[in-house]
This record gives sequence, C-alpha cells and structure tokens, in this order.
Amino acid sequence: MAGMIATGLFVISIGLSMAAQAAQVGAAKGAVVLTVAGDIGNWNRPAYDDRRDTFMKFHEITFNEAMQFDLQMLAALPQGSVEAKPPQLNKMSKFTGPRLSAVLEAAGARKVNALKVLGLDGFAVDIKAPELDSHDWIVATAVDGRPLAIGDQGPLWLLHAPKSTTRVGEQEEMRWPWAVFYMVVK
Repeated sequence: MAGMIATGLFVISIGLSMAAQAAQVGAAKGAVVLTVAGDIGNWNRPAYDDRRDTFMKFHEITFNEAMQFDLQMLAALPQGSVEAKPPQLNKMSKFTGPRLSAVLEAAGARKVNALKVLGLDGFAVDIKAPELDSHDWIVATAVDGRPLAIGDQGPLWLLHAPKSTTRVGEQEEMRWPWAVFYMVVK
C-alpha cells in the first residue's frame, strides 16, 4: 500500500513538474506572429477565448492551450535557409528563418503524425509525418534579407529545400503555405 502511495505521489509530482515547466515558457513580448496548438507540451497562453480571439473565431479555430511566438522568439531558435524560386516570385531567392523542427520542439510537440498549417487568407494544408521527416523545413521570416510582410507572403512562409539538385516542382511549391499564422500538431 505504501509503495502504491509513493508511486502515485511520484506520478503526481512528475505531472505537476511538467505542468509547471509548460506554464513557465516565456510569453511573447512583441506582436504574436505564430500560434502553435494541438499535441504540445509547452504553452504560454491559455485556452481560446471567444471574446479575445476574434480572428481565430473567424477561422473557426479553438484550442485548450497554445504556444505563441513573436519574431524575437523565432529568431532565437536554430535557423535555416532555403534557396527556391516559388511561383509567387520571379527569381531564385534565399529564404531564412527558424527550422520547423526547432519551432515544434520549442512548443513541446510530441510525436507529430501531421501538421495542419493555416494562412491568414484561410488556405490550409495538412503535412503528414513522412513529408515532414523527408525535408528540411523552415518557417521563413525573411526573403533575400528583407522581412516578409503581410501582403508580401508574410509574416511567415513554410517551405523546404529540395533534397537533390533538381528544382522542387510547381505542384509541390503550391503546397508551401505563406502568410502562416497558425499550426496544429496532430
């Protein structure tokens, strides 16, 4: 009986420790540009609020907890770059920003089976684990050294480098969501 109580207290202790760790993630100090929800263990904002989250309500988004990032938080994560010529640009360009894996790790994403990514215009794409694992994805915050702005495919553009020297096909590039503001880990 004492062993069961000790085990129970240990499990409760671990649970409280994990909750405290999640609650200790720093809040975004600047304007929030990305919200990550779903199967995550770290969060820095409470549940969806019908009055506060009017843009989320417009997109029919709700969540229990979420991890919000401002640009400074994203800049502090391990960075990557991708050279690509997506249809929206007429030249080869260099995209820079945090690695998607670093963003998901910062949010405490558990096993990622899929990632739903939503743009400001409502464009959504589901990216399954094999596709996530087979590419080096970045959450681009800048192109050719200039920040991505709203109306200029920003604030964030999710894309990846081709695995070979051949160019990524236009059909695949069309699955690269731009004006990203929300991700759900499934």
